[in-house]
Amino acid sequence: MEQTLQAALADPAAAEKWSSGRLVRALAPPIGFTAATAAVNETSARPAADPHRARAKEPLSKPERSDVALAGKAIRRHRHTDEARRKPAQAQREAEAAEHYARQREEEHDQAQAEVERAETALRELQERATELAQQLHATVELRRRMRNDLDQARQRAAQTDQAAQQARHAAETARARAEGKSRSNHRQSR
Repeated sequence: MEQTLQAALADPAAAEKWSSGRLVRALAPPIGFTAATAAVNETSARPAADPHRARAKEPLSKPERSDVALAGKAIRRHRHTDEARRKPAQAQREAEAAEHYARQREEEHDQAQAEVERAETALRELQERATELAQQLHATVELRRRMRNDLDQARQRAAQTDQAAQQARHAAETARARAEGKSRSNHRQSR
């Protein structure tokens, strides 16, 4: 337990493992962590105080207070050093996370830009097709107008030729009837 606490005080990674509350095995303190280790060893070598007798306990002697103060200073110095080490690491992690986030947003932007380009291309093609269809429609409307004119003229000619044909038929019948009448009259005279 003592080694794990020393490791947690000396090493930020060990402190994170320890703070998770899920240690599978004891942590080992880094080499060179002697000042706090000595102070902790001295204080942990003392027997644990009985909770019922804690009030009756005498104040710490001057050397004991000095050991505790040294241990406290070592721990504070270690915490300060530890925080100084953690801040750049944390800043690095934050910078990496921000970079990752920026790359994701750039990828999303690239995808959105590609969609814009595809949509613009599709719209341009549809506009060209609409222009072609409008030209074809205009040509078809013009052709229909000409065909209607041709139909009207053909109907007028048909009506005129029908009238001329009827008049010609009537004239032919009249001529035949005269011819037949003369032929009978000649036939009677010749008899």
